[in-house]
Amino acid sequence: MPVRYSSRHAASIISSKCDGLLIITADASGRGGGSKHDGLAAVLRVRHGVNKMKMPVENDLVDLIDTVTRRRAPSRRDSSNEVAAISLGMKRAMQVVPRLWRSKVLIISDSESALRFYCNNTMSNGGESHRRILCRLMAETSNGIFFTKIRSSSRGIGMMKHSMGERDDTSASWEGTGFVDHDAADYLSSATRSIPNKKFEIDPVEPGELEQLFRAVPQLRSEDIDWLKNSDYEIQAVPNQKKGSWNKIAVRGSEARNEQRKRYESKQKRIMNVLGIRDL
Repeated sequence: MPVRYSSRHAASIISSKCDGLLIITADASGRGGGSKHDGLAAVLRVRHGVNKMKMPVENDLVDLIDTVTRRRAPSRRDSSNEVAAISLGMKRAMQVVPRLWRSKVLIISDSESALRFYCNNTMSNGGESHRRILCRLMAETSNGIFFTKIRSSSRGIGMMKHSMGERDDTSASWEGTGFVDHDAADYLSSATRSIPNKKFEIDPVEPGELEQLFRAVPQLRSEDIDWLKNSDYEIQAVPNQKKGSWNKIAVRGSEARNEQRKRYESKQKRIMNVLGIRDL
């Protein structure tokens, strides 16, 4: 059975020099914006993957990124989409990531229902295929598959500085820009609702073809790790409380709206950098 990690433990694994670590961050988007479909997406990050490929890259490029998307007919339950998005990421990993690059797999989702589905062995109608994909990946993963929770950055919340180990307990909230791989998966799952699926499945990739699939990117920032590390904490109803890590961001007045705009623009730039696109 896969193991559920606390977000703090998962963050420590990413921060360590763990060789052969693959991080799969998945998300799903339901109908909206005129689309008649739901969207699934997963971002696959091979930690320190650049060292495994003979390709010239800039010094600050450390990890390798691949993405996969799919749209599907509307589902009555959001949780089934989130389960399917994780399954999509696992299937992609077996197709394109060499086994030696994924001796340990960390799967990140913001859906508690999806995490329970995989970690507690809870079955639902149509869920057997997703469980089979998990079992196949587990059989190929020598050091185990682990799941953890990420908090979405799209819901108007921020982190408290003192909860991150800051010495000033009276400091204002640090809003952050989220965990970049999840922000990218969120964007892709929404965008893919209006894009037809490809009509073919990718065959297992040969070593010489890997450079065409993966994108070299900088490693995750300390802010990303902090966002993940604190994701298990509850949102506080009253800002600046000492308990927990999160507070709701109140957007009142022109200054607050300007700060929100800057935060949004910063997030967009980071998503574009990870995905290698010029505009969202």
